[in-house]
Amino acid sequence: MIDFRYHLVSIIAVFLALAMGLVLGSTVLNDIVLRSTTQTADDLSDRNEELRGDLRSLEDGERTTGQFVETMAPRLLADELKSKRVVVFAAPGADRSQVRQVSDGVDMAGGTVTGTVTLRNTYVDKRKVGVLGGLTDTLGKSTELDMPTDAVPAERAAYLLANATVTKDEEALGKTDDDATGTLTAFEEAKFLDLSGAPQKRASLAIVVGPAEKYAGNQASVGNDSTVALASYLDETGAGTVLTAPSDSAGRGGVVTALRDDQGAQESVSTVDNLDTPPGYVVTTLALALDGNGSTGQWGSGAGSDAVAPSPSAGSDS
Repeated sequence: MIDFRYHLVSIIAVFLALAMGLVLGSTVLNDIVLRSTTQTADDLSDRNEELRGDLRSLEDGERTTGQFVETMAPRLLADELKSKRVVVFAAPGADRSQVRQVSDGVDMAGGTVTGTVTLRNTYVDKRKVGVLGGLTDTLGKSTELDMPTDAVPAERAAYLLANATVTKDEEALGKTDDDATGTLTAFEEAKFLDLSGAPQKRASLAIVVGPAEKYAGNQASVGNDSTVALASYLDETGAGTVLTAPSDSAGRGGVVTALRDDQGAQESVSTVDNLDTPPGYVVTTLALALDGNGSTGQWGSGAGSDAVAPSPSAGSDS
């Protein structure tokens, strides 16, 4: 008969065997896992080093491109906007450095920036639509302008701002009047915009600098629609307008896409979708020269563009 002691010894032997199996198995597995983990870490390290090298190459390339553009820009832009007066509008959210760059481009091309109109976020804030509408109604009644009666507040505002800053009349260039001064002052006092220079001394050409990042959420539709309306009225009232913005502006929901999708606006207003690249401000200046000479173009590398850039001397009268 098998007694209890035999059972006890058997149970102990089983547990010892299990324990030894676990120890041996875990040792083998640990070694396999360790080798696999080490190899993965080495692979990731090599890949990271490759990516760092690629990044350094891209940064070096961009730096070289930037240096080349800075060297060549004065030659490329020489006399493209000779004796032309240009007003610059910065849409809500526009990058200040990009606004300065396009102004520098105008200077290099022999043009004069009359002033800069910087639109605040309140200009595209849905909560301020009623205030904007009231302001445009009041200003419309106090001027002799033929205000579009069926237009929304953003369109009426664009119409008023365009008539206060640009003109096709050669004799009116560089001059202002009470309506222009009063309109800009009223918008500034209502905290819809900030002014620098003398944008009320009318220009013939205009540049609208789009937002550094795409308008999002509730601001998206009103932001894009307001910017497109402004560019359209500036072009209609003056002799030429360019809407320029960073690369993502030609993507879904971007302000350049919004203008290019509007057939009427696309036929009259030029666009540039690479303002955030080193040649961006050069392309913008050349596009304005061409547009002011009667030829609209869509420039950049995004959807709907005609070519990367217009050729130099496009704005000449030859």
